[in-house]
Amino acid sequence: MKYSFTPGVFPSVNTHTDWLTSRALPSKTINDIKPIGGIGDFQFKIKDQGQLPYCTGMGAYIQEFWQAKETGKYSELSAMFVYRMNKRHDGLPPGTEGSTAKATMDTLRLFGVCQGILYPSNQGNYDGPIPTDEKLMSSAFENRILSYTRNPTLDEILISLDGSKPVGFSMFLLSDFFRTTKGRVPKEIGGSFVGGHFMVATNYNIDQEIVKVVQSWGTAEPTLNGYMEIPFTWFRYVIEDLGFPLLMDAYTALDYIPPKELVLPKYLTVGDRIPTIEVNGQIVKTSDAVFAFIGSELGRTLVSVRTIEEILNILTGKPAQVSFDQDTWTVKINI
Repeated sequence: MKYSFTPGVFPSVNTHTDWLTSRALPSKTINDIKPIGGIGDFQFKIKDQGQLPYCTGMGAYIQEFWQAKETGKYSELSAMFVYRMNKRHDGLPPGTEGSTAKATMDTLRLFGVCQGILYPSNQGNYDGPIPTDEKLMSSAFENRILSYTRNPTLDEILISLDGSKPVGFSMFLLSDFFRTTKGRVPKEIGGSFVGGHFMVATNYNIDQEIVKVVQSWGTAEPTLNGYMEIPFTWFRYVIEDLGFPLLMDAYTALDYIPPKELVLPKYLTVGDRIPTIEVNGQIVKTSDAVFAFIGSELGRTLVSVRTIEEILNILTGKPAQVSFDQDTWTVKINI
């Protein structure tokens, strides 16, 4: 079986300031993880890069997962948008086709990724200018990750997956990678040099020594319905003559999914009763000095009295005390 694609990823420039997974999860080691782990049976809408080298844009898969976890709805995001935004900061020479895994994570953190329908992954957008449209940027800004950590080895990748966090990684491929059987890459490594490729790891199996990944090559061969299983050997292999590991870079995206009890309701009914404002025992007779409203769905003031204290401390340079009397509906300020 023969399959060809255009390589599209280069090694990232990593520094000592990178936040490592081992620092983010210092109490967890490879001995602590489950035999089988990952994001389970979560199903992606498979993308196909064709012969365009924008595989690093498949970081969009990562945010599709996090957004689905947060909202309960799957939304297809634009891989091409991620790739084009990567070209703003990947540090590669102008005109270079392809990008880096680290640029992808920075794009997801700084800019996010817009809806796929707003910026289709096609030749026109690949050749066109880097997006600046306000509607695109606004859509992308709603889909950002909080941060990311770097995984220097397979162990950190497995630890991240054990925590149900997908991992974006880049790997240098040899032609034997494509000798698959039902999406399973052979354990033996060999063949001619092909080039770098970006993928997203979703699950692992310790006994079988495989990492399952979602690909960007459609649902036909060499994948199995868009997925492949890569043996651990590929993640650990180093080309001896070059001292070059096949695993280039791997990053875990971190996003905050608030517990349901902390999620604000979409709409708030703000009470129409204006509280009385009392400063040093004197009632302020103006309708403009409104410091507190009550949201019936929250059952608490929308403006914290502690916040008002801080504001008054700055404005007056004196310590202020603020309280809210529920019985008399009065905000009491003492300076």
